[in-house]
Amino acid sequence: MSFKNNLAVQAIFKLIGINRVDTSGQNADVKPCEPLNSEPSAKSVINTLFILARISNLPTVWSNCIAGWLLAGGGDIGKILNLCFGVSCLYIGGMYMNDACDVGFDKIYRPERPIPSGKIKERTVWLISFTLLALGVVSVSHISKGTAFISELLLGVIVLYNTVHKHISFSPVIVGICRLLLYPLGATVGSGFLEGYVLWGGIVLALYVIGFSYIAKYEDIAGYFLNSSIVLIFVPIGLDLIVNDEGYRIRCIIIAVGVIVYLIMSIRHLSTQKPADTQKAVSMLIAGIILIDILAISGISTNLAHYLTVFVFLFVLTLILQKFVPAT
Repeated sequence: MSFKNNLAVQAIFKLIGINRVDTSGQNADVKPCEPLNSEPSAKSVINTLFILARISNLPTVWSNCIAGWLLAGGGDIGKILNLCFGVSCLYIGGMYMNDACDVGFDKIYRPERPIPSGKIKERTVWLISFTLLALGVVSVSHISKGTAFISELLLGVIVLYNTVHKHISFSPVIVGICRLLLYPLGATVGSGFLEGYVLWGGIVLALYVIGFSYIAKYEDIAGYFLNSSIVLIFVPIGLDLIVNDEGYRIRCIIIAVGVIVYLIMSIRHLSTQKPADTQKAVSMLIAGIILIDILAISGISTNLAHYLTVFVFLFVLTLILQKFVPAT
């Protein structure tokens, strides 16, 4: 069945702002950068929405929340699932806002992005963003006062980042703060309290994210912040070996060695100083966020093997999704 001849599908596309090209030349919404003789398929529409959402990174967000939840004692699985849904809305809404805020930059430097290429209208992206951000906060605010407060704080940081990140050099620090907040946010639905391990875990995660975010931000400037960024990437290893006592030291060392090997495999792509290899390194380091979460929980004793299965699944899922949707 042709989408061109299906009036219902055409109406839906027009409503959500996804443009089609009428190959007959009549009533076509053609932009200069759109290829002729093409029309959107269901697959291309979904792909556009997924690219805007950076959907391949979503499992890393769930992993952060689950790690914070476990460090606070775990507890009601229904609450952590509720939280993961709400944070997913905040993350995707933030990603949509990122493209909407960057449309002027992308028209010049990244014309292949969905908005400047005419695949979706800017106002549609703003509408989806606002809807998801609001839904994210509302869906978790009822869990507890702490959850409501931190989710609103996270929303503010997301908006701040998207507004200023193209105008300041330290925007990776704001990204790190977003990730840091996911640990205490996860802890607010745990059965315990907001303890030191939660905050330390969030801080080292933030340093790790800041490290590879600087690499991503200045990927076209060879050597810029590279050495200090690499140091930040390895900070979680040190904390893992320091905070875990003798009872868990052997286990933590084994996990740390595995993480070190993966990080080395990731950063070796930086040696060529080619943008494509840098993007590969950054994509691998984004997936590595889940390994940092595993380091954070490596000292807990309750059902660790069971939880490790969840984190390994999320890690593999991230790598698989990155093959279909770019991580950056």
